[in-house]
Amino acid sequence: MKALHRLIVTSSAYRLASTPDEHNLKIDRDNKYVWRMAPRRAEAEVVRDSIFHVAGKLDLTHGGPDIPHPRG
Repeated sequence: MKALHRLIVTSSAYRLASTPDEHNLKIDRDNKYVWRMAPRRAEAEVVRDSIFHVAGKLDLTHGGPDIPHPRG
């Protein structure tokens, strides 16, 4: 694994910058060559689940608890 990790992190593809600087934008303004990922906002559920996962309190059971009828 160490040799594979070294090969990946020293490769030229891994070391390419993905920041949208002027040179990169001039070459590929429409991101046709997929050199960067378009930024997007995380959904509230993703943020919540990430916090619970880091805290070790994420419940992985399917469905979750029932909601009482008057409150549902």
